Amino acid sequence: MFIKLRNCDACSADGSLFRVPSVTYSTKNKVLSENKTGELVKEFISDAKKEVEEQKREMMEDYNR
Repeated sequence: MFIKLRNCDACSADGSLFRVPSVTYSTKNKVLSENKTGELVKEFISDAKKEVEEQKREMMEDYNR
C-alpha cells in the first residue's frame, strides 16, 4: 500500500512535504594493470605448450630405451 504524505506531523505545516528523487551514482575505480588484455592467458598457453613438448620428449626418450 502506498500513502502519499503532504502534511508534516512534526511542525503541522500543510502541503510542505514532497518527494526528493534519489540519485545514485556508480563510480568504479579502474585499476590500471601493467599487463595488456589477454597477456596472462597468452603466457599461460605458452608455458603449457612448453611443458607438453617437454613431456613428449621425455616420453620418447623412455620409449626408445
